[in-house]
Amino acid sequence: MKDFLNWKRLLLLAFVAAGLYILTKNEWITLGILFVLLVIDHFLAKFDEKQRNKYDENEQDQ
Repeated sequence: MKDFLNWKRLLLLAFVAAGLYILTKNEWITLGILFVLLVIDHFLAKFDEKQRNKYDENEQDQ
């Protein structure tokens, strides 16, 4: 969570938001899609962290 607000992620989010707004011309649809993308990103980051911890534990055991 500490790297959630890094500049690369914010820049990418701004480009996605601008593109979605241009495509849909609706703020609510854009906000809804961005919310879903952020939730998916959060769960993928948790899954990735869990997998890396599991891999690190296996490497230390060997």
